[in-house]
Formats: sequence, C-alpha cells, structure tokens
Amino acid sequence: LLLLAPGGHTQTDDPVQRSALVALYKATGGSNWDVFQEQPSVGTDWETGSTYCDWVGVVCCSNNPLVRVPCDNARDVVVLSLENFGLQGTLPSDLAALTSLRVLNLGGNPGLEGGLPDLQQLQRLLWMDVQGTGLVACTNALQQLPANDCTPPGFLVVSKDAVPVSFQSIPLRCPVLLLQSFIDYSQGLSERAAASITQPIPAPSPPGSVIATADFTRFFGCKCDTDSRGTLRVEATEDGDILAECAG
Repeated sequence: LLLLAPGGHTQTDDPVQRSALVALYKATGGSNWDVFQEQPSVGTDWETGSTYCDWVGVVCCSNNPLVRVPCDNARDVVVLSLENFGLQGTLPSDLAALTSLRVLNLGGNPGLEGGLPDLQQLQRLLWMDVQGTGLVACTNALQQLPANDCTPPGFLVVSKDAVPVSFQSIPLRCPVLLLQSFIDYSQGLSERAAASITQPIPAPSPPGSVIATADFTRFFGCKCDTDSRGTLRVEATEDGDILAECAG
C-alpha cells in the first residue's frame, strides 16, 4: 500500500503535523530509509523542501483515498503508508499529533521495535498494519511467552473471540487487537457495512483489527488451530528470535 499525494505549498503546512512527521523520520532513521536508496526519484528526506503533502508515503485530505470517510482540512494527514520503507527504532509519541490520521501502515519494517506510544488522540484511526515489524502491544508481558495477560495501550481493545492468525506458517486461533476508534466509528453498522468503511483499502478480518501476527500480542490467548494437533509451545532464542510449534 503506497499512496502518493501531489501538490501544495510549504507555508500552508500545519506546523504541529509537520513537526510530528519530522519526529517520526528522525526517530526511525529516516535518512537511511530503504525507500530513498531504492527509489531516488521520490526525494531524499522529509525535513526540507516541499509541503509534507508531497512527501513519499504521506497522503493529505486534499487527496483522501477513502471515498466513504470525509475529511475537512486539505493539509490534514489522513494516510501514512510506510510499508517496507526500512524504518529502524521505536515510534515516537509525537505520532499522536496526527489527529486526522485514518490509515497507518507500518508493515514490513522488521527494524521497528518496542512498544506502541499512546495514540488515544488518533480518534479517527480506522486501519492499521504492523505485520512484519518487531512492535509489541502487550508490553506488560514482554517476559512471557505465551503471555498470561495482555494490557494494550488505551486506543486498542482485545477482541472477545479468537480468530485465525498465522505465525511462521503455523495456523493458530488468537484474540486480536481492535482499534477503539473503529469500534466507535462503526457503531450501529452491520459487519458488511463496517467492512466497507476503508474502501478501496481492503478491511482486515475482523474489520477494525490491527493487521499483525501472533507475536504482536505475545501469543496471548493463542491456541493451535482445530485442524492442528498438539499444544502451542513458544520460546525466545538467545538472539531474540521467536520459535513456535504445535507439539503433541
């Protein structure tokens, strides 16, 4: 998911949102992002030059792709699509200043690690992908595998039901984390209607869930899928890698 937005003038940028984007750039090694090495034509960094609405991976309201979710201010950032950019480090709390953000795609950045900042201010966030990162939501259970409990940040809610989740090609059933902002936005809608909110971006299953693998929640509540025999065993190696198996 890589969405680009053309046009604009730097002087009309919102300084708070620009500062938040620069903070993200600096905290995650922006000058070394893979996207700048592999696609030189997209620019060299996020810090100088044009409006942030021109920066690769940033989409503003003036080019809002979500046909069913309107926005107001042309310079509000509504999409951050940083999949496979090569982010390294941890997410800064400044990210919470992007209060009009609807879509946050951080997938495919294994160098992105640690817990999630408090993003409760992102009350319009409807779609989030952290698959293929080292981010962990249940930081209260970092020393447990699998976790006995999961206390995610306030903008996320643990689902009541377990759903199919994979890890290293092992079929599991686990509770997933849901965006509280999506729950609020879709209140009263049928599941089919809720699944269409973020069109043309496909909704995850269930709609509003964070796209992630089981290590995002430290395997909290996970069990081997009914088609697999055995009990889930999970351990961390000395190198920090996670190994999982359904053993008899």
